[in-house]
Amino acid sequence: METNTNTKIILMVAILVVIGGVAYAFLPARNGTQQNAQETTQDSTLVLQGTVTGVDASKMQVTLNASTTNPLKVATVTSATKIEKVISQNDAKGAVEKQAVIEVNIEDVKKGGLVTVIYQSEKDGVLSGVSRITFVIEGNIDAYFKSQSASQISYIKGQVVAVNIAEKTLQYNPIVFGTLSTTTASVAFSDGVSVYRVDDPARVSIVHARTVATLADIRQGQTVFIGADSKSLKEGKVVPQAFIILESK
Repeated sequence: METNTNTKIILMVAILVVIGGVAYAFLPARNGTQQNAQETTQDSTLVLQGTVTGVDASKMQVTLNASTTNPLKVATVTSATKIEKVISQNDAKGAVEKQAVIEVNIEDVKKGGLVTVIYQSEKDGVLSGVSRITFVIEGNIDAYFKSQSASQISYIKGQVVAVNIAEKTLQYNPIVFGTLSTTTASVAFSDGVSVYRVDDPARVSIVHARTVATLADIRQGQTVFIGADSKSLKEGKVVPQAFIILESK
């Protein structure tokens, strides 16, 4: 669907290019190595490090070999779990000079990789209350984000003006750099378009952070993220692949 010139400009500025997860942060270099054993932290959560032997995205489970008495463990991922990829950049001498961390989806966890799991309890080899799964890759941080940006879904943030299910259209005012635009844009959507809820805008692209919703759940005044193909957006077109409703915590 074509938009007028002003709306095209708003769309291009409002696009959120998501690289794995919306939010990322730079960290100081970490010194030392982690122990390949189970540890208890000060807040009574448990820490376990192991090598990934399998990933089942449909069941939201990561299996790892923890090199303990009963080595195979299954970490169950829930909406509260943060899976974090740490990108570690080395200097010319091979020393870590800086790191960046981004939240990613379960598909980013690869077999054979080393992961650290923070969880609450274990029963029959199943880790429950998993709050965080972390793994490290080496690479140039700037080059990594540049390479990822072209292939990811982009998101347009806006405030819902109206949704017409019968006519398959949604009207919204784009939110540009935190400012609500007075220009109303409209997008057409196909049958079966996915609709979700999420309670944290930084986790819009994280599949397991979402809960399923319907078009009937979209209300006037709500903040919505419109997931669309990046290539089409560059041409001033919005072809929604998903609507993600932001709900207050």
